[in-house]
Amino acid sequence: MKHRLLLLAAPLLCASCASRPAEGPPPADAGVRAAARMPTPPPPAEWFSENERALDLGGGVRMRMLPVPAGVFRMGSPRSEYGRPLGTAEDPVLVTLTRPCWLAETETTQAAWAAVMDGETPVDLARRFLEEDLAIDGHRIRDVFGFPKDGDPAAIAGPCEPDHPVVWVSWTDAAEFCRRVDARERAAGRVPDGYEYRLPTEAEWERACRAGETAALPNGRSLRYIVQVVQPELDDIAWYWGNCTTNPPAGGGPLRRNWGPAVHTHAVGTKAPNDWGFRDMIGNVFEWCADAADGTALRPFEATDPVGLAPAGIRANRGGSWAVPPQPFLRSAARSFCVEGWRVNDLGFRLALAPKLPPAAAANPAPSINP
Repeated sequence: MKHRLLLLAAPLLCASCASRPAEGPPPADAGVRAAARMPTPPPPAEWFSENERALDLGGGVRMRMLPVPAGVFRMGSPRSEYGRPLGTAEDPVLVTLTRPCWLAETETTQAAWAAVMDGETPVDLARRFLEEDLAIDGHRIRDVFGFPKDGDPAAIAGPCEPDHPVVWVSWTDAAEFCRRVDARERAAGRVPDGYEYRLPTEAEWERACRAGETAALPNGRSLRYIVQVVQPELDDIAWYWGNCTTNPPAGGGPLRRNWGPAVHTHAVGTKAPNDWGFRDMIGNVFEWCADAADGTALRPFEATDPVGLAPAGIRANRGGSWAVPPQPFLRSAARSFCVEGWRVNDLGFRLALAPKLPPAAAANPAPSINP
């Protein structure tokens, strides 16, 4: 999984997103990161409502989209937050989202993927993983996982169930899914001016995850036992390492040889929602975000509609998964980064209907420091 790549190639994949804690001002050494303003005026006020939207993907597959209100929130975590590793790029920032958006209630399911992507299955996606044979910093990803190059895709695809989240999707795959949905809905006249279906930005994702909550977890709780795999505070909201196997190991990851039986993904929506109705924001699968990451620049102390636009190549993802321990991934502020061609069985995405993003060339670089 992705967290293993992070450990193998931390200098390449580590990027920074600052935020400001609710209990005080930002730390003196917080840096800056380019923040872009989303263009175009908002659509007519009557187009927006507090009601959910139902997206028909065809073939009887529907996706429930829930509203995320515009507003101000504190993104990131204080350095004292349990589960946050030393040196993590999460220093808080006060973020303003000037316009509302919608996010899917759950992660994109295999049924939704097949409906939009010409019937493609997890086995097809796992086959691509083996054929592409991606290497990062000299490490063959399939070797890290213990998968032979001539392995059977069906043996590694994981559960092929319509209500499970789709996995083995690269960032490029997820962006193409969004593009197809946007084209279909735009042709039907159901996309307002200045908006598009796309991946959420990190800021949009975290606002939806927190749902107004400032604690480490979207259910208002905090991790209590950092070194333990099983965290009761997580069990009602997340599928994660501690409740996805009967014998979680003390070290290593679930794709290591001899790790033992793992459950892999679970059906979406089987854990409790947060206060805004979103499910599986924490756990089940990591979720690709729109933001690119450069590994050095941090967000400013305050940001309006922030999004990292350049350089591309490495992309943010959020939320943790069935395959990782609570520390450091199972928190609202936890951030992770992968090469955009990366495919694994604990990485998926969630669809957003949100303001159009500016092109990368429109971003105004800000002074940066090395975190």
